[in-house]
Amino acid sequence: MSYVLRAALALIAILFGYWADDFSSFLNLQGAFVGTFIAYILPCSFFLVSGAAKDIDLGWRKTLCYSIIGFGCIGGTISSL
Repeated sequence: MSYVLRAALALIAILFGYWADDFSSFLNLQGAFVGTFIAYILPCSFFLVSGAAKDIDLGWRKTLCYSIIGFGCIGGTISSL
């Protein structure tokens, strides 16, 4: 299953690179998406999945993490356009 996912992601990247008029615009799009993903979405997702969020009753931190993830998704979409 992981080979199929890896091949699909590689195919999507190749198609984006093929359809882009200039390779720098493709790199800008990839940088906007990956930068937002690494800065906003992954840290909060890891915190929510880890045991730190489950052991302690921290409702406000979970709410903050979900709002940061939402902000990251919206901001990443806007920066990619």
